[in-house]
Amino acid sequence: MAESEHNRQVTLTFGGEAFADGRVPLTLLADKLKALQSLLFHAAATVEHDTVARRGQWMNRYRDAVELHFSEARTGSLVIEAELNEPEASLFDGRDVGIEAIDLAYEFARTVEAGDSKAVAAKVPDRQERLTLLRTLEQLAPRTNEAFDLTFGNGSINHPGIRLSAQTRARTQALIYREMIDDASDLEGARIVGTLTKIHYDVAPQKLSVRVRKGQEIDCYYDESLREQVSNLCAGSIVEVVGWATLTNNGRLKQLDVVTGVEAVSMEPIRISRFEHGGRVHQLREAVPFNIEFAEGVWAYSNDTLGIRGYAFKRDDALRELNEAFDFAYRDIGLAEEDSLIGKAIDMRREFQRLVQVNGGD
Repeated sequence: MAESEHNRQVTLTFGGEAFADGRVPLTLLADKLKALQSLLFHAAATVEHDTVARRGQWMNRYRDAVELHFSEARTGSLVIEAELNEPEASLFDGRDVGIEAIDLAYEFARTVEAGDSKAVAAKVPDRQERLTLLRTLEQLAPRTNEAFDLTFGNGSINHPGIRLSAQTRARTQALIYREMIDDASDLEGARIVGTLTKIHYDVAPQKLSVRVRKGQEIDCYYDESLREQVSNLCAGSIVEVVGWATLTNNGRLKQLDVVTGVEAVSMEPIRISRFEHGGRVHQLREAVPFNIEFAEGVWAYSNDTLGIRGYAFKRDDALRELNEAFDFAYRDIGLAEEDSLIGKAIDMRREFQRLVQVNGGD
């Protein structure tokens, strides 16, 4: 196949421990394919230096050039192949904006993955364009503690695929923070989680209202680069909002004046294959699903088969509690003699014995 044909293809490979068998949930697959297409739409507008507001069905201006069409799927690790239509000579003065957009998206992701903020700025000099691309890349990358990764390929035989992981998402978020720090002046950094009660969209000022506890709603003000994420939110869902805040005189959070990130909190089970606590590491033979709950401001992660649960007011603290609970249950039950146990503890021991690798750290 000719090099030009390869360049019209895009591949997205789902890898990592969570989906080693290639069985990827359709909800996750749809979410990531949508994020990939969004990245290409925004990349096309960037290479065109399009200053028209991206509102309504703005992407229709680029649909003929950069809309991807499914061509093939391969299993093992799930590989999705998609490709562009052949370019129409009448569009964009005969330029192949589709290939230009794929190349920009690929090179931008590669530069972000390298963590070089100056190179990222050089790749896309316009700040608003840069922020928009960073946000779409953030949506494509896996979230923290998701035990999978994505490899984004641009179809070229000369370019290796770019592996996007939870670390990529963290790097992207750090770059967004750095871009917006001048807007924050003397504000305090904040992160809130709660129920989305209001969305002001296309109405000044653009803001969200989030109920963090009974009787307390926080107004969160966002800019144009977040329009796409905000448009996909639904009132009544649980959201996480990050940014800089004004505090009251007694130190309580009053409002988020500059939102740097917002997303609906996924309540889908997460899959974890590694636990660590007290210097001990437990590596599992397969990723195990943990249910997620959020109520009255408390996060909880649990697995009934293993009989463990971690909960706290912050997600990171709840996950740390889960790691500690796993470590304790494994050493207390998983390593016990079976004839010393009764009831459900026997089943728990057998599951621990099945899952934990011998060299995983006892």
